[in-house]
Amino acid sequence: MEIKEIKAEEIQQQIPQKNEQEYIEVDLDALIKLGVVERDVVLGGIRFTMRTLTEEERQKVEEMVNDGLPIDDPKHIMNAKVPTLAFAITKINGKPVLPEKRAELMNTLRKMQSYLLDQLFIKYMELVRDQLALIEDSFKKGA
Repeated sequence: MEIKEIKAEEIQQQIPQKNEQEYIEVDLDALIKLGVVERDVVLGGIRFTMRTLTEEERQKVEEMVNDGLPIDDPKHIMNAKVPTLAFAITKINGKPVLPEKRAELMNTLRKMQSYLLDQLFIKYMELVRDQLALIEDSFKKGA
Protein backbone atom coordinates (compact mmCIF):
# COMPACT_ATOMS: atom_id res chain seq x y z
CA MET A 1 0.00 0.00 0.00
CA GLU A 2 1.47 3.30 -1.07
CA ILE A 3 0.94 6.39 1.04
CA LYS A 4 0.88 9.57 -0.97
CA GLU A 5 1.53 12.95 0.59
CA ILE A 6 -1.17 15.45 -0.30
CA LYS A 7 -0.21 19.07 -0.12
CA ALA A 8 -2.57 21.72 1.24
CA GLU A 9 -2.43 23.55 -2.11
CA GLU A 10 -3.85 20.50 -3.89
CA ILE A 11 -6.74 20.29 -1.45
CA GLN A 12 -7.42 24.03 -1.82
CA GLN A 13 -7.63 23.62 -5.60
CA GLN A 14 -10.33 20.95 -5.22
CA ILE A 15 -12.51 23.11 -2.98
CA PRO A 16 -14.86 25.46 -4.85
CA GLN A 17 -13.56 28.94 -4.19
CA LYS A 18 -15.66 31.88 -3.11
CA ASN A 19 -14.35 35.36 -3.24
CA GLU A 20 -14.11 37.44 -0.09
CA GLN A 21 -17.17 39.52 -1.05
CA GLU A 22 -19.37 36.39 -1.12
CA TYR A 23 -18.22 35.47 2.39
CA ILE A 24 -18.86 39.00 3.64
CA GLU A 25 -22.37 39.01 2.15
CA VAL A 26 -23.17 35.66 3.78
CA ASP A 27 -21.83 36.86 7.13
CA LEU A 28 -23.76 40.13 6.96
CA ASP A 29 -26.98 38.34 5.99
CA ALA A 30 -26.49 35.97 8.95
CA LEU A 31 -26.01 38.96 11.27
CA ILE A 32 -29.25 40.55 10.07
CA LYS A 33 -31.19 37.31 10.63
CA LEU A 34 -29.52 36.48 13.96
CA GLY A 35 -32.08 36.44 16.74
CA VAL A 36 -35.13 37.14 14.57
CA VAL A 37 -38.27 35.60 16.00
CA GLU A 38 -41.25 35.17 13.68
CA ARG A 39 -44.61 33.50 14.14
CA ASP A 40 -48.17 33.47 12.94
CA VAL A 41 -50.90 34.98 15.06
CA VAL A 42 -54.55 34.31 14.27
CA LEU A 43 -56.92 37.03 15.39
CA GLY A 44 -60.56 37.15 14.37
CA GLY A 45 -59.94 34.52 11.69
CA ILE A 46 -57.14 36.57 10.09
CA ARG A 47 -53.59 35.20 10.13
CA PHE A 48 -50.87 37.77 10.75
CA THR A 49 -47.24 36.77 10.31
CA MET A 50 -45.17 38.92 12.64
CA ARG A 51 -41.48 39.17 13.37
CA THR A 52 -39.25 41.18 15.64
CA LEU A 53 -37.89 44.46 14.29
CA THR A 54 -34.37 45.19 13.14
CA GLU A 55 -32.53 48.09 14.78
CA GLU A 56 -33.09 50.16 11.63
CA GLU A 57 -36.84 49.55 11.78
CA ARG A 58 -36.96 50.33 15.49
CA GLN A 59 -35.21 53.64 14.84
CA LYS A 60 -37.70 54.45 12.06
CA VAL A 61 -40.53 53.81 14.51
CA GLU A 62 -38.91 56.18 17.02
CA GLU A 63 -38.55 58.86 14.30
CA MET A 64 -42.23 58.44 13.39
CA VAL A 65 -43.37 58.68 17.01
CA ASN A 66 -40.96 61.49 17.99
CA ASP A 67 -42.94 62.39 21.11
CA GLY A 68 -39.94 63.17 23.35
CA LEU A 69 -41.12 60.71 26.00
CA PRO A 70 -38.90 57.99 27.50
CA ILE A 71 -39.13 54.69 25.64
CA ASP A 72 -40.71 52.97 28.67
CA ASP A 73 -43.34 55.67 29.26
CA PRO A 74 -46.84 54.15 28.81
CA LYS A 75 -47.91 57.06 26.58
CA HIS A 76 -44.87 56.50 24.34
CA ILE A 77 -45.66 52.79 24.11
CA MET A 78 -49.21 53.65 23.05
CA ASN A 79 -47.88 56.09 20.44
CA ALA A 80 -45.44 53.51 19.08
CA LYS A 81 -47.94 50.64 18.89
CA VAL A 82 -49.27 51.19 15.34
CA PRO A 83 -45.92 52.02 13.67
CA THR A 84 -44.30 49.06 15.44
CA LEU A 85 -46.98 46.67 14.22
CA ALA A 86 -46.78 48.12 10.70
CA PHE A 87 -43.11 47.08 10.58
CA ALA A 88 -43.60 43.80 12.47
CA ILE A 89 -46.44 42.42 10.32
CA THR A 90 -44.87 40.84 7.26
CA LYS A 91 -47.87 38.92 5.91
CA ILE A 92 -51.64 38.97 6.26
CA ASN A 93 -53.37 35.69 5.41
CA GLY A 94 -50.17 34.59 3.69
CA LYS A 95 -49.94 37.64 1.46
CA PRO A 96 -46.76 39.72 1.90
CA VAL A 97 -47.05 43.28 3.17
CA LEU A 98 -44.82 45.24 0.81
CA PRO A 99 -42.80 48.19 2.16
CA GLU A 100 -44.69 50.61 -0.10
CA LYS A 101 -47.95 49.48 1.56
CA ARG A 102 -46.73 50.16 5.10
CA ALA A 103 -48.46 53.58 5.33
CA GLU A 104 -51.72 52.01 4.16
CA LEU A 105 -51.32 49.25 6.76
CA MET A 106 -50.76 51.89 9.49
CA ASN A 107 -53.95 53.68 8.48
CA THR A 108 -55.87 50.40 8.57
CA LEU A 109 -54.43 49.46 11.97
CA ARG A 110 -55.49 52.85 13.37
CA LYS A 111 -59.07 52.12 12.29
CA MET A 112 -59.19 48.71 13.99
CA GLN A 113 -60.98 48.15 17.25
CA SER A 114 -58.56 49.11 20.01
CA TYR A 115 -59.03 45.80 21.81
CA LEU A 116 -57.93 43.84 18.73
CA LEU A 117 -55.00 46.18 18.13
CA ASP A 118 -53.96 45.71 21.76
CA GLN A 119 -54.13 41.92 21.32
CA LEU A 120 -51.86 42.13 18.26
CA PHE A 121 -49.41 44.32 20.16
CA ILE A 122 -49.39 41.90 23.09
CA LYS A 123 -48.48 39.12 20.64
CA TYR A 124 -45.69 41.30 19.27
CA MET A 125 -44.37 41.94 22.79
CA GLU A 126 -44.38 38.17 23.37
CA LEU A 127 -42.14 37.86 20.29
CA VAL A 128 -39.75 40.40 21.81
CA ARG A 129 -39.75 38.53 25.12
CA ASP A 130 -38.97 35.27 23.30
CA GLN A 131 -36.24 37.02 21.31
CA LEU A 132 -34.59 38.26 24.50
CA ALA A 133 -34.73 34.75 25.99
CA LEU A 134 -33.22 33.30 22.81
CA ILE A 135 -30.37 35.81 22.83
CA GLU A 136 -29.77 35.30 26.56
CA ASP A 137 -29.57 31.51 26.06
CA SER A 138 -27.20 32.06 23.14
CA PHE A 139 -24.88 34.13 25.35
CA LYS A 140 -25.00 31.53 28.12
CA LYS A 141 -24.03 28.75 25.66
CA GLY A 142 -21.24 30.88 24.22
CA ALA A 143 -19.79 31.74 27.62
